[in-house]
Amino acid sequence: MRLILLLLFVINTSISFSQIYWDGEAGDGQWSSATNWVGNVVPVATDNVVLDNSYVTGTYAVLLPAGVITTTVNTLTITPATGQNITLTLPNTNTAATGLAITASGDAFVLNSGGIFRNMTGATSGGTTVNVSGSLRINNGGHYVHGTLRAHTGILNQLSTVSGTELGVFEFDFAGAGTISLSGRTFGTLMLSGTAALPVARVYTASGANPVNVRGDLIINTNTTLGISFTDIGTLTINRNLNVASGGSFNLQTSTNHNIVNVNGNVNVSGILTKGVSTGTPTLVFTGNQPQNFSVTGVISNQVIVNIDKSDNHVTLTSPVIIPFELHLNSGNIISSTANLLTINNGANAYNFSSSSFVAGPMKKIGNNAFIFPVGKGEILSPIHIPGGGTVTDEFTAEYHRINPDNTISNIFEPSINHISYVEHWTLDMPTSTAPRANVTLQVNEFSFARNSATLLVAQNDEIGNIWQNRGYAGGVLSTLGSGYVTGTYSSSATSLASSPLDRGRYFTLATTDVFAMNPLPVKLISFTAKKNSQDAVQLSWRLAEQLKNNKMVSLQKATKPNGPFVTITQKNMENDVYATYLDEGVTQTAYYRLAFKNEDGSTVYSNTLTVGATQPLEIVKVYPTLNPVNYVFIASHATTDMQITWTIYNMTGSAIVTSKENLVKGINQSQLRVDGLPKGVYVLKGVTSAGNALTYKIVK
Repeated sequence: MRLILLLLFVINTSISFSQIYWDGEAGDGQWSSATNWVGNVVPVATDNVVLDNSYVTGTYAVLLPAGVITTTVNTLTITPATGQNITLTLPNTNTAATGLAITASGDAFVLNSGGIFRNMTGATSGGTTVNVSGSLRINNGGHYVHGTLRAHTGILNQLSTVSGTELGVFEFDFAGAGTISLSGRTFGTLMLSGTAALPVARVYTASGANPVNVRGDLIINTNTTLGISFTDIGTLTINRNLNVASGGSFNLQTSTNHNIVNVNGNVNVSGILTKGVSTGTPTLVFTGNQPQNFSVTGVISNQVIVNIDKSDNHVTLTSPVIIPFELHLNSGNIISSTANLLTINNGANAYNFSSSSFVAGPMKKIGNNAFIFPVGKGEILSPIHIPGGGTVTDEFTAEYHRINPDNTISNIFEPSINHISYVEHWTLDMPTSTAPRANVTLQVNEFSFARNSATLLVAQNDEIGNIWQNRGYAGGVLSTLGSGYVTGTYSSSATSLASSPLDRGRYFTLATTDVFAMNPLPVKLISFTAKKNSQDAVQLSWRLAEQLKNNKMVSLQKATKPNGPFVTITQKNMENDVYATYLDEGVTQTAYYRLAFKNEDGSTVYSNTLTVGATQPLEIVKVYPTLNPVNYVFIASHATTDMQITWTIYNMTGSAIVTSKENLVKGINQSQLRVDGLPKGVYVLKGVTSAGNALTYKIVK
């Protein structure tokens, strides 16, 4: 008797969780037709239902029952063959409060690639029309559509976030009131659609205080608007792409809060990116550590801040982009081109730019306000400034070029110019309708290789006669680095532009009245470094602006005292190369290195001198100011180990006026000190490590 009972228990257990497949024999696509199922039995509550292509080839669709009927199963899995779709729909003719119930724990409801579930229930009441006891797992390529006015929070609570669901789509597509639950939720790919609302545009709104995490894409389709209003801590993070289709709209702020939308992938705006009439100011932040693309074939409107704040790589424009309000450049460059131009609209501005974040390519400014073009190339920020004036429709397009203008534009100068820069120039284009400006201000950086600020000039070539013209000097703020090179800003003379105003000029560069040896603007050296990479060996390297065509040899010289005598230890032929290295072995004491170049006239000029001694735990690599309104001093330093440091800025009376403590990590570090409250003058920057090592550096504001 016991054996019979045991056999019955085993049989009942196996039956209670049987797997049942769709074979579609009835040909009507109805879930309730028994002959559509293998075994000709409609699934019951204890069945594990599989919709796949085991018995039916190709794409097909299945309808759940109409009426006040609840379909209950243990698990439900939709797994089409590759390239096929299988769609299961809870139709609007089903009016049950719960039209589908799935009772198993774990991954109870699984939509694999090509599997689609459409919740179109016509229920007029009830909270959870699809009740899943376990999790709803939308694997990559799977798709769940919420096409009903009934509540969706219950199903969102069961949404699986395991790996492999990032590109599984949860879509809202319903008519009527459009408040959706986003706050505190994690999605794979989130899609907003308006096909159910046609011909009326569908508007979805969401609010709350908790972060929203979209691990895949956020897609806003045509005829659809998403408006969000989260508190300041309620950040929306999109880990892949933001896509706003033509006819779609993303309202980043509908109230007084300041929403932050972080995007780690590409941003494609074919529709509208905007904010409401509220006082809140939202920010769209590019935050990915991979290269990102930015395309706006639609429009960005109203007070939307665009912020570049990447931990690595840059943002490339793949269409023209117009910034209507503020562009913040914190980390990572914007790479633009003539075809994909960045434009700052009238009344808009750019902020926070530095050598870590600028526009690498052309950019346009529209309007009559003064503007600093945050342009540069490579790792060199080299802005060009224009003063205010004119009309709100004036246009200027600027770009910084790390190319020799003497070779590529013209080598003909006015008699007052001895020579022009050999390494850089700027373009500043404007239509004839644009009103002329009084002057132009150029950035002088350590890679401009200017030594004598007293004889610097701004030179302009307006392509009329193709002659570099002396535009003089009307003032600037310059300081001298330890290398002897000057840095800062340099303005042309308004008087010199009177006869040929700025609206006729295209090319600008630095020039000097000095001979080459006194102010070597055309020096060919871009970088010269020395690093002790072992106990007794020094690795030296240098890079030139271009290959040398005449005096081809560059000499590397060494001394044991700061002022020499220097002895040539190697020579490199730079006719076919712009980069060279040399390993100096057997270095047992402090050594001094410099490069020697031959001029066309046979004279010799030298690079700055590098000192390599006992290994220091901390070195200041570079100190440089920014030109934006925030006004920081940035410090690039190299630490041999993790350490704590206190930075202090002293005035010339020895009073400490700015102090900042921070932790440095082994390698290159970037520090910043805010100095906007300091008057112009000379200051001393001092850094003291926790071990008592001290560094000092003179800065000029």
